[in-house]
Amino acid sequence: VRGIGDVSSDVIAWLVPFNWPLRSQVYVHNYQWPLFLTLFLGLILIGFSIYLNAIRDLEAGFFKSKKGNQDAKAYMKRPFGFLVKLNKTSLFAWLATSYLLGVSYGSVFGDLDTYFENNELIGDLLPGGSASLALQFMSVIMIVIAILSTVGPMMMLNRLASEEKKNHLEHLMSRSISRVRLLIYYGVISLISAVLILYAGVLGLYSGIISTMADPIRFSDLFEASLVYLPAILMMLSLSMVLLSINPRLTSTGYIYLGVSFMIMYFGQILSLPDIFNYLTPFGYVAKLPIE
Repeated sequence: VRGIGDVSSDVIAWLVPFNWPLRSQVYVHNYQWPLFLTLFLGLILIGFSIYLNAIRDLEAGFFKSKKGNQDAKAYMKRPFGFLVKLNKTSLFAWLATSYLLGVSYGSVFGDLDTYFENNELIGDLLPGGSASLALQFMSVIMIVIAILSTVGPMMMLNRLASEEKKNHLEHLMSRSISRVRLLIYYGVISLISAVLILYAGVLGLYSGIISTMADPIRFSDLFEASLVYLPAILMMLSLSMVLLSINPRLTSTGYIYLGVSFMIMYFGQILSLPDIFNYLTPFGYVAKLPIE
């Protein structure tokens, strides 16, 4: 929200407390009142939370829980549908996150010259070449969206490990579902989620672009530039599945590898890493469409 407000509306920017300290204009005017405003709000919220905690019933909240349905819906009576239900809230949260990230990046496309011409460090993020700044920047942003689209599905897949640790799987496995089917179901859900999250980010990026650029990038270019990342995302999910199958305690290794992949792909050019580093991650084998 702050990113959108900084480039479009000062009123929107004021809705985010993270923006308030910026108003102190350190080293320029050194206004102190934004810092006191932030501190005052913090103290008010702390006091209010202490009051609420003091009058709250133990093990209860102020909002009543909604009454659940007496009968499960038809799709929830099947193992796959039940797993979809368990991951539905997480999927919606990641869809919203990906879309908003795309919108926030897309909202700066109209002012790219201002961002890159006078900042050599930010300019180093771009791959270079004869392509326009917009297309170069799009290829970089697509890496971010693709890796974000891998995090959520990896968490959904690795939920199988936490369910096993919490002893939630005995009831499922004691019936007609096998371990192989259960793992495949989780894999299918994570893959479908990855595709949906990826294109939620693309749709958000396109929404921001068409609202700020006089001559916006075509949606077909965005679609193709994101489509080529699906094999790399599938590779990461497959690796997570292998680690999960060997030992559930190894699932954190997948997150570490994904983090290293992000550092190589996003900061590799700034850090002047040798090209060989790109081949240590599946994302490094993907062509940066449409400039490649």
